[in-house]
Amino acid sequence: MQMTPRRRAVAATVIGLSAAGVVSTGLVAGATAKPAQHSPSASSTRLPVKQIETIEQADGTYSSGVLTIDINRSGTYHLHGKKLAKDFEVQHELYFQSIGNNEALFNGELAVPRSRVEPTIDAIEGQGLVFQALHQHFIDIHPMVWFIHFRGTGTPQSLAERVHA
Repeated sequence: MQMTPRRRAVAATVIGLSAAGVVSTGLVAGATAKPAQHSPSASSTRLPVKQIETIEQADGTYSSGVLTIDINRSGTYHLHGKKLAKDFEVQHELYFQSIGNNEALFNGELAVPRSRVEPTIDAIEGQGLVFQALHQHFIDIHPMVWFIHFRGTGTPQSLAERVHA
């Protein structure tokens, strides 16, 4: 797998933070959080849950204003040479939240094999989404799985379409 210098730097930063035992805040490579500008009314903060689920082709759970969609990957995984239980989940996680004025915030994590890392990051960036981090949850898992974090903003439907693409 060949990575661009920028992607290598982000991955090294995240892996270094993980090795140091630092809890991730979702901010990577100098990103800063912006304070909320206003408190939108309830009518302008509704998330079109069913439309997003249809676009993503998966059901989710809506709680406290956040739509969470987990998409399980199929396969048999081994850790330290031992087969993992069938209910062990290596999954994609997608989170959508309204930020008002028909805009939504998205954060996600995709579980991909090594051969799909670069094409997946290229697709994320090609859709105008932001690649945040690349890391592994289990270093000795086989087959090897990499987790790609990414985010974006936009209208809920167009954002869901970009994430699905």
